[in-house]
Amino acid sequence: MVVLELLRWRAPPVLVLLVVLLAANTKVPQSHDVEFVELFAGDGAVSLALWEAGLQGSSHDVRYSKLMDLLTPHGFAYPGSDFGSRLT
Repeated sequence: MVVLELLRWRAPPVLVLLVVLLAANTKVPQSHDVEFVELFAGDGAVSLALWEAGLQGSSHDVRYSKLMDLLTPHGFAYPGSDFGSRLT
C-alpha cells in the first residue's frame, strides 16, 4: 500500500526503493505500532526526542552497524547489484 501511494505521488524512485528495502529488512520492527523510523540518524537526536515523547520506532545509521552502509555489498543495495533482477 505504501509503495502504491508513493508511486501515485510520483515520489523519487530512490525513495520508493528505500521503502521497499526497509520493509524487507528484518532489523526494522514490522509491527503496526511503529510510529517512526529514522534513517541516516547520525547521533540519533531525533529518535531520542521521539522516544522520550513516548513514541515507538527505530533509528538506523552506518555508525550503528556497517550492515547499514549503502555503498557496500552487504548494505541495503549498491550500484551494479542484482537487487532489481531479484524483484521480478
